[in-house]
Amino acid sequence: MGMRLMSAKGLLFAVAMVASYMLAERLTPTVYLADTQPPIALGDSIPKAFGKWHIDPASESLLINPSTAAFLKTVYTDNLSRTYINDAGDRVMLAIAYGRAQADGHTVHFPEICYPAQGFKILSSTADHVSTRQRDIAVTRLVTQRSDRTEPITYWVEVGDQVISNNISGKLVRLRYGFKGVIPDGLLFRVSTIGPDTSQAWIAQNQFIRDLLNSVSPATAKRLAGTHNDAYRATEIY
Repeated sequence: MGMRLMSAKGLLFAVAMVASYMLAERLTPTVYLADTQPPIALGDSIPKAFGKWHIDPASESLLINPSTAAFLKTVYTDNLSRTYINDAGDRVMLAIAYGRAQADGHTVHFPEICYPAQGFKILSSTADHVSTRQRDIAVTRLVTQRSDRTEPITYWVEVGDQVISNNISGKLVRLRYGFKGVIPDGLLFRVSTIGPDTSQAWIAQNQFIRDLLNSVSPATAKRLAGTHNDAYRATEIY
């Protein structure tokens, strides 16, 4: 009787193990969302001149710190960093970072983490929207400062096709894709200016974002702007 009971328990254990393995295999994402879409090549997709904006010649001679460049390669598949200037002399720094696989340990980094690591203080953080021809994009406005340098920032982060507001919502989006067997990609879009006048900074940054999205192909604009926003907007959690 005891042997039969042990055999039954062993059989149930074996069945449970097989079922768990099959469930894990079924829920383990295997398809990269990036492979189902046209490749994104930031250097080619983002024009060097558009509207009244063109690359600031003075910025082209600036070199990225080798250690920073090496770090970016470990986190992102592609990244772009440029400074543009318009006819009025407004300068906007653009940074776009793209990662084809968003998973634990390999996710887009929020500026709230990166800027303090570079010695900046975050003076304020505000949730806002930028109205574009494509759609209204949920953005975060930061005012940062290091020594006497004030740098207002507008940014958004995407996981898959959704703009997220923090790491928690990012995990939820990755989970939603994971149930479909898909590994989503991710993107950080960030613009910033230098100067204490934040009102003027937001105006210049908004116009830059609109002009840039209007200058690229519809497919690229969709990739850059996403298709919908995070329903939960809590910018204080990263």
